[in-house]
Amino acid sequence: MKKLLLFSLLAAVLTSCSTRIGDFTLVSTKNIDITKSTYKIAPSRVKGVDKKHMIICFPTGTPNAKEAIDRAIEAAGPNCVGLSDAVIDHTFWWIPYIYGQVYYEAEGNPIMKK
Repeated sequence: MKKLLLFSLLAAVLTSCSTRIGDFTLVSTKNIDITKSTYKIAPSRVKGVDKKHMIICFPTGTPNAKEAIDRAIEAAGPNCVGLSDAVIDHTFWWIPYIYGQVYYEAEGNPIMKK
């Protein structure tokens, strides 16, 4: 009985949640002229994260999906203008009154200028 109570208390204290914001055919934070076919989609995927911490119960900032997308685009290199087949997730976890993290994660195939 004590083990069950301890396990239940531990499960309640260590909380976490992850939500898929969406799946996108094309996502970018830059201006793209889609009338020209001067772009190619790279086969490898890139990932960008915008993460903020929660210390005790005070957040160090607010994460932003745009920043996560920008970081994924920057990770692909200077010729990247967007992401194809992108997935954006929002995740948080928290050990109450100790520490936690809140973050957006963007992942997709880079769209590169030829």
